[in-house]
Amino acid sequence: MEKHLSLESIVNITEICIGIFVLIGLYFAIKQFRIAKRTYLAQLLIPILDEYKDKKWIESREYLKNKVKDINTKEFEKRGVANLIHFFDKVGFLLSNKYVETDSIYQIMGGDIQAYWPKFKKYIDHRRGNPGPHYKNYPYGYHTQFLYTVCLKRKSKKEEEVNKSISILDKKIKALESNLISINN
Repeated sequence: MEKHLSLESIVNITEICIGIFVLIGLYFAIKQFRIAKRTYLAQLLIPILDEYKDKKWIESREYLKNKVKDINTKEFEKRGVANLIHFFDKVGFLLSNKYVETDSIYQIMGGDIQAYWPKFKKYIDHRRGNPGPHYKNYPYGYHTQFLYTVCLKRKSKKEEEVNKSISILDKKIKALESNLISINN
């Protein structure tokens, strides 16, 4: 005795198969999108990293590492500090418009922007006191200040994550030690 599938059963099975294939296609499309996004970010971050590590910033960084208390506008500009601020402004712009991820930027330059900010701030405040026509949309150094703020927030989150991880590791070590002690006894 042969059993035949009704037309309605065949249509239902076909719809289920199509649904499964659509879900599989959607899964791979999402996966491909994530890969493309990572590639895009890498293509954006590599030039930023290369420029940031460039030799042209050595004098600016050395100048900022010294205990500069008073800003000297001419000296800042002569040593390229103003250009370094402009570079940080570009990175801050990319970050504020979500072209790059906070974690990536924090890992590349988070510590430096936090160390340089007190000196940058004095110069930026001086420049903001003398606004020019090219500061219509944002005040001078706005995106550098944004970058500093974001990295400062990320620092506290990173410290929390590290402290939690250390706490978890400490608990695991204590558990392993107590197991080792009980085995040895």
